[in-house]
Amino acid sequence: MSENSSKKSKTMKKLEHHQLQKIGESLIDIPDYNLVNFELNEELFEAVTLAKKIKAHGALRRQKQLIGKLMKHQDPEPILNQINILNNDSRVEKEILKKAEKWREDLLSKKNDALDRYNGLTGIENKTITDLLHQLESANQAQKLVHLKRQLFKIIHKDLVILSKKNMGN
Repeated sequence: MSENSSKKSKTMKKLEHHQLQKIGESLIDIPDYNLVNFELNEELFEAVTLAKKIKAHGALRRQKQLIGKLMKHQDPEPILNQINILNNDSRVEKEILKKAEKWREDLLSKKNDALDRYNGLTGIENKTITDLLHQLESANQAQKLVHLKRQLFKIIHKDLVILSKKNMGN
């Protein structure tokens, strides 16, 4: 009886294969410059790269099956770890973009009150932001307003990225 319990059923093998194939399929969506960081064997790397170029549905389905087959010879744990790191980085970047947009809107609508809170958050008084806010008040052309608002967003975004990296370091 212990012999049979150590063997995997056909259903379990199929389930594992589908899970490995899903992991492999997720590699197709990862840009090449990030994919290089994954510890993929050469055959799997080439299969994933080729899958990115395939447009025909049937051919892509077969290529995904090949990727699943090749994943059997690859340890999935490091791949999953890299995918999680990429997903986390993406989530953090999205949060920073949202915060930068909110801060820009607050700075434009609440002026000095928001500027004081922003300076308290970053721990520095950013003179460029103060100058941009003054320029925005005196700007009368729509095109110039858009340009100044973009500059303001870029500065806020840069500050928040730096702040985020400091927080991660602690």
